[in-house]
Amino acid sequence: MEVRANEIYSLLMPAAGDSVLLPNIAVAEVVPYFGNVDKPLQGAPQWLLGYLQWRGRHVPLMAMEAIDGGELPQLTRLSRLAILNTANGSADVPNVAIVVGGIPRLTRVMPGLLQPVEGGGSVTKARAFMAGQTIQIPDLDKLEDLARETLVYRPEKMS
Repeated sequence: MEVRANEIYSLLMPAAGDSVLLPNIAVAEVVPYFGNVDKPLQGAPQWLLGYLQWRGRHVPLMAMEAIDGGELPQLTRLSRLAILNTANGSADVPNVAIVVGGIPRLTRVMPGLLQPVEGGGSVTKARAFMAGQTIQIPDLDKLEDLARETLVYRPEKMS
């Protein structure tokens, strides 16, 4: 298999709206939802679904669709949670989690593969058409900033 310097190995993850595309390095793990999320304290923004218990940490679980007023995704036993490494590697928010609709697929992104598309929400860095579908690339810096603001809603005692 030939690897080109201008290829980016990425994960394409199904979501409620556009599929989500992120470089492999940005995704720490994708885990199933099985009730492993503690509800945030009262007053939290609607898009903050709670705090995922993951590797001894309490990771903010965010509904990207709902940040800009879209519908909240339903968490079911088929839901997957993508734990993302934050762009700045900060100690207070080293990871955030988002809801994805299924198992990610490894893909190689090469120049010319993505065709820009208008639109996207406040936490979308870019939208594009790729391989017959519309995808979005999340803005990890904005997700990290939002997560940092919500730390006051983290329950003191996690179950």
